[in-house]
Amino acid sequence: MVVLPPIPISIVWSSRTVRALRLSRCEVKPFTVTAAVLLSLIAVMQLLRFVLGWHVTVNGVVVPVWLSGIAFVVAGGLAVALWWERRR
Repeated sequence: MVVLPPIPISIVWSSRTVRALRLSRCEVKPFTVTAAVLLSLIAVMQLLRFVLGWHVTVNGVVVPVWLSGIAFVVAGGLAVALWWERRR
């Protein structure tokens, strides 16, 4: 068995590299990702209801289908805003 001596490695750290490493470690935002995924799913379901015309009745009152169009825009907009916020 041949044992090689360790090779000296010199690493040059610039202030930009250190700052990028610090930012990348701080960017883990699990709640933001979870909320964005849930809002995306809600938006997709609302869009499906709007397109397919599914009827929903809550406590004997029929919920209009056009309301799902508004819910899609709101939930989708919030999901997109959360994805953008996650990247900052």
